[in-house]
Amino acid sequence: MLLCGSRIRESGEDFAKCRGLDFGGAQPPAAPAQTPHSTSNSNHSAAPSTNLLSSRQPVEISKKRKPPISQQEIISTYRQMNSEMQSLIQQLTKAEMERNEHRLVEETLEPLDPDRRAFRLVGGVLVERTVKEVLPSVKENRLDTLTKHIEVKLEEKRKETFAWKAKYNIKTQEEMEAAQKQ
Repeated sequence: MLLCGSRIRESGEDFAKCRGLDFGGAQPPAAPAQTPHSTSNSNHSAAPSTNLLSSRQPVEISKKRKPPISQQEIISTYRQMNSEMQSLIQQLTKAEMERNEHRLVEETLEPLDPDRRAFRLVGGVLVERTVKEVLPSVKENRLDTLTKHIEVKLEEKRKETFAWKAKYNIKTQEEMEAAQKQ
């Protein structure tokens, strides 16, 4: 008996169905105890039979051949890639807004007296400092590297999504309508 998924399989044919093996219309071997070169006197051909259950050949074939991807899997992967791109776009927008806010604070603090009180939000806590203490940290934390990093990740994801779309010839509704108009 063999356990496949949640069902117990008893025969070689059931094992083959369970494991997705294709015997090309031939019957699978009946028992794993047969040797690869034994012949029987039944209605089988005179060629030596091979025991596919005990040999490693089906395992090697299954490693070489990937099961075909269904249309649902292709579309769900494409949608997931698009949602990841949208997430990266939102992160980029947020980082750019924070970067612009830092520039605005920097421009506001530069003309002020260095000994003037300034308040800074650190980890959700408002801290009182002087302008000369706050200004260097604001200049230092420009968020330029973060935005560049997100832009690089976004471009990689765009390329990956475009390659996936081209590989499986995916067309959006707008592309289909534009093709019909022409």
